Amino acid sequence: MVEDQGRADESADSLAALRRIIELGSARILNVKVQRVGGLAAARTLHDAAAAASLPCWVGTMPELGIASAHGLHLATLPNFTYPSDIEASDRWYPEDIIEPKIELSAYGSIHIPAGPGIGYCPDFARFVQQTAEF
Repeated sequence: MVEDQGRADESADSLAALRRIIELGSARILNVKVQRVGGLAAARTLHDAAAAASLPCWVGTMPELGIASAHGLHLATLPNFTYPSDIEASDRWYPEDIIEPKIELSAYGSIHIPAGPGIGYCPDFARFVQQTAEF
């Protein structure tokens, strides 16, 4: 279960796996990917277990649409996410992303999370239908 540079990544796919990583002292950092662990509730559980063990976290992503990235952004605001995430701007992978506003990086490399109900980003259903109709 030891991963490169002391980071638990793909092997930390469940609470049981994380507990084993902590027990063995196999990592100094936990990379939490929302989709890999089964969603936001599971990701929050891993965050909390890592925090209790003084194991700092960061949010990892794969090329994904903004709707998934927006959830990761909110997750990254929890207190034990002490390392920068690798969440990217919408245009990095999908110039026709399905959310508004698009996720954008500031000149300093930060991302502003918009205020508003829910996650602060709204699905553009017309764009969603257009994109899915092509398949």
